Amino acid sequence: MGYSSPSDPVPNRSSKGCLTCKQRKKKCGEEKPACERCVLGGFDCLGYVHSGATRGKRGTKEVTRGIGTPSPSMTQDSLATNSPALDFLSNSTEQTDWSVAPIDLSSGPFSLPEHVGLWQDEQYSLVTTAPLCEPKSIPMNPQLDPFDLENMKQLIITQYSRLAHRVAFRPFPYQVELGLTNYLVRGSHLIYKTLYLGARISQALLDDTNWQSYIGWIDTFHNRILGTESSLIEVNVNHLADRLAANCNLAVYAFMISNSSIGYTIFRKGAPIFLQLAAKFSELWKGDSAISLSQTLHARHELSKFALMDTVSALAFGIAPLIHYDTTICVEDHQPGQFQFLEPVYACPIVVLITLARVNASRVSQLMDRDDITPKGIEEYEVAVRNWKPRVDYGDQPSQLITRLAVQEAWRQAALIYLYMGMCEANSADDRVESLVRQVAQLASTVENGTPFEIHLFIPCLIAGVAARKEKHRTILRKKIQVSQKAEACLLRGADFSFVLDHLWHGAAAGGNPVTWDDYVNSRCLTMPVSIDV
Repeated sequence: MGYSSPSDPVPNRSSKGCLTCKQRKKKCGEEKPACERCVLGGFDCLGYVHSGATRGKRGTKEVTRGIGTPSPSMTQDSLATNSPALDFLSNSTEQTDWSVAPIDLSSGPFSLPEHVGLWQDEQYSLVTTAPLCEPKSIPMNPQLDPFDLENMKQLIITQYSRLAHRVAFRPFPYQVELGLTNYLVRGSHLIYKTLYLGARISQALLDDTNWQSYIGWIDTFHNRILGTESSLIEVNVNHLADRLAANCNLAVYAFMISNSSIGYTIFRKGAPIFLQLAAKFSELWKGDSAISLSQTLHARHELSKFALMDTVSALAFGIAPLIHYDTTICVEDHQPGQFQFLEPVYACPIVVLITLARVNASRVSQLMDRDDITPKGIEEYEVAVRNWKPRVDYGDQPSQLITRLAVQEAWRQAALIYLYMGMCEANSADDRVESLVRQVAQLASTVENGTPFEIHLFIPCLIAGVAARKEKHRTILRKKIQVSQKAEACLLRGADFSFVLDHLWHGAAAGGNPVTWDDYVNSRCLTMPVSIDV
């Protein structure tokens, strides 16, 4: 086995390790020219001059335990100097933990654990059933120093609490710190590692330190932890949920510190995991192999987060969604439960999101000359969006209450713009569209600069920006879109799309010329290519 029990004797360090590991009294992997322990920890490897150029027998074995050697730009800042936890993060894919995690896992640094029972009904059993196809080539995690784990836990709790209070649309209905603490007690090592990486990234962004050094970690960790398992036929629901949550987390981290194209490339690789997990819930499936978006948004948190990101990404990039959704609006979508995560975290009402997904599907059908949309079908979604009513938190400060209402109204108005331009093929000179653009710009201008509410305007302002014909409206909308970057990149990195709009406004839409949604997609393709291979 590739692990040791607590009673096993601790092996002696090789006398042939590098000088840096010897000085730090750490076990050296003895890789050449620099050992992985030094590279991953951000230390200068002083080499092996003292011991010759030979390698001990254990060195060959341990070379497989790193998650890849980053480029020189990947060295960590001084924060990594005393962080044994990075060694935990860098353990190989062959050491993925298969312990059962709670059903209500976080799917992003701003979608917090729900294990306290508030965000979801306890509709799934937490019985720790062993997987039927436990991978034989993936040994268990090595024993970890409790001191290291405690340091990691404290960093996760501290940094995710900072981030949650900074970006959540509504206050959480429980104490965030307590929720995270209990969640980490139950969480699997895969999620633990992913959250730890996210905590380090969040800390670097919020403190404005060397966050660029984490870029290579995201891709490497994704490939080695998730990629290795992609060929496995997983049967355990909680294991699948862990992998899907980790994939979404890593994509969001890429949105934060890299760009939307790279983040989406990571995200789309989670589609097979999503389908495997969805296959466990027969109530999600409708005719024509479609998955009910309504049911998904009320199901497990991992599934609903993926569906949200898939829908928003398809809209923003102008591409087909990864999943074929049934977009029927159900009764419960008009008045979702108080603890349904979508609106409190991201400000987007369920009815609005389903409407956006329906327009996505219609655009795909139009490209395939198969669109069966009827005036009655369009009216159904239009009426649903127009009749949607926000939930009012009377305990809020008046200023916060007004701002929240303004943000959600912007989502509602923007959904109608996308409906008219994407499904009805109206252009930006349509009277209905021009009126809605004016309203979204006015609503956006009421949200004060620097407030947490600004980040939730990215999608409404992007949609309105496509149709904006007046410079004063374009200025307002572009400024709000620019806010969505770094730690504020909740859904994609909005700042990337400001350049797409610039291309559109100075090209097809120059001088206020009317444009279609296809004109926007053409500008996106020219300015921000994205991979569409899963």
